[in-house]
Amino acid sequence: MTRTRSGFSGLLAALALVATLLSAVLTASTAVAPAASAAGQSSSWGSVDASRQKLRPGCHGYRFTYRIDAPGTDWMAELVLVSPDGVNLASHTFKRSAGDPARDTRRFRFCDVTTTPGRHTITLRVTAYDARSEATRRSAPERFRLVRR
Repeated sequence: MTRTRSGFSGLLAALALVATLLSAVLTASTAVAPAASAAGQSSSWGSVDASRQKLRPGCHGYRFTYRIDAPGTDWMAELVLVSPDGVNLASHTFKRSAGDPARDTRRFRFCDVTTTPGRHTITLRVTAYDARSEATRRSAPERFRLVRR
């Protein structure tokens, strides 16, 4: 009888430990998300903007501006430029840990032979990190036109 009670007590102690660990993991995995809503920031943690530009012959840079508002101690942003026919033309990755600013104007560089004039799309995905967790959000796609001369 004593063995059964001690076995049952050990089982209860193990279940209590598992419940405590699960609670800690769930709390840590949601640590980044509440910080954004508490600060009243947008749900995407960033945005990208590009204006209408001329598609020039040869290889050139085409301007875009980005802004990152990620919570936590660190972030990484990935921008992808997609042509009107759905082909990925160019991409950029920005990291706070690499010294990239949270706001800047940069250029996508590609050649006119790889795309056509029309409505291009930039997608932005931001991953925020803190000491115990990470979370990723996407912004609404930004659309802009590249026109012939």
